[in-house]
Amino acid sequence: MEANILNKWPAEDFHPVKIVLLAAIICIGQACGLHDQSEPMGRMNAQQDYACQSDKGGNGLVSEQIFALVKKIDVLAEAYHKRYQYPSLKEAGILYPYNVNLSPQQPLRITVSLLQKVLDELSNEIETFKDLDLRRWLHNGVAPDFTTGPNLPYDTLYKLRVLVAQLYGLESMALRWENANCHAEELAKNYQKDISFYLILKGYECTPEGRRPPGVPFCLQEVFQGWSRQEYLEMRGRLRPSLISLCSKASGRSVQACEADFAGAVAAKKIMAWYTQYRDQVQAKYYRPLFEMRPGPKNYSCEKASNGKMTIMTIPYVPASDSVDSALLEIGQSYWRQNNQFFIKFVPVNPKEVVPANALKINVQANVLSHVRDDRPNELVISSSVLQNRIILKMTIAHELGHVIGFPDCYIEYLNQAVEEELVYYEVDSSNLMCSMQPGNHIPSQYFDKIIAERCQF
Repeated sequence: MEANILNKWPAEDFHPVKIVLLAAIICIGQACGLHDQSEPMGRMNAQQDYACQSDKGGNGLVSEQIFALVKKIDVLAEAYHKRYQYPSLKEAGILYPYNVNLSPQQPLRITVSLLQKVLDELSNEIETFKDLDLRRWLHNGVAPDFTTGPNLPYDTLYKLRVLVAQLYGLESMALRWENANCHAEELAKNYQKDISFYLILKGYECTPEGRRPPGVPFCLQEVFQGWSRQEYLEMRGRLRPSLISLCSKASGRSVQACEADFAGAVAAKKIMAWYTQYRDQVQAKYYRPLFEMRPGPKNYSCEKASNGKMTIMTIPYVPASDSVDSALLEIGQSYWRQNNQFFIKFVPVNPKEVVPANALKINVQANVLSHVRDDRPNELVISSSVLQNRIILKMTIAHELGHVIGFPDCYIEYLNQAVEEELVYYEVDSSNLMCSMQPGNHIPSQYFDKIIAERCQF
């Protein structure tokens, strides 16, 4: 995969709906919001989730239309492949959405009205697609015959792959929405985990060297020291809501009480001390637990290599398929390897014989979000959609393996029921594989120290 494939996306293609679709598909391989170690949440497959939504009298109709449209991609991809061979339409399409920012400042927000709007826009785009008649495919599932006539222009094939990527993004949003509404009570409670204001404020802090962060006109310490100065008027407007939310989150007090508290800090010229106090409280109670390993047994055999430095962890696994098994073996030497200090060796076991209690099992299922069940902690359920591309398959298995070992997700997802019910999702650290499916992410070095200390049996 290219380092930044979106650099090739024409600038005119970037409007808000397409950005939302790109953001949605990034977590297509992981069960956003459905894996909570501290408050286990029941799991259902896609059909059960959909039945749940229908029983509640929810908005499953829009999702049903989306799922039906996406099912037609197989027919389109098969016809495309007969003429243009590699890459397949599905594989090429799923490559495009990466390197999209899912920050606290710009979270993914899914609503029923958004799903309907995107569906209408994509349907209209299919109806009016230039150089290729896709209307029969849209209405009857009949793909155009790519094998007749001259080769289509590159721009047309490019736009077709982009269209497929957008459809996958829409499917991901709809599936996530249906799952979320079947767990609405739990995800509404997740609003308490929102720390976007803390992360936004941290992003404004001066660097350890006292410099301003990239793209920030003034860093936090500067503004605090000259709070009343006219040049900081705009920054004060940006920071104040987050500062009040920080106080309320840390202290449990009302917005009004925190407003008065902050006014006192401003009058006493002690804004930095006021901020540091509440920042550290939120950091300890809400931020750090996102990266802590859950308590568990030392259930994996480990040994030191002959050099005395390398730790080799052995994890038995039940073979699944050639593509899945080979991807699993690779991640032990890539994502879950720390230079010359640590790596995971996966050893196959015969399922017809006695299978060790700690053996890893990987099940591939259609129309589900990849996840690890709390009641089956050694079983990975992988969405069949990620099989389309090997890079995404490896990232997904590596992410879910993190749950098996004991690490939680470090993204935030909750249902905001204040006005129109919306599902909100953002990443806490886009470089951490347990937070994000962005390309180039990795397992932080401190995770390996925790694994050796808390999961290794020498």
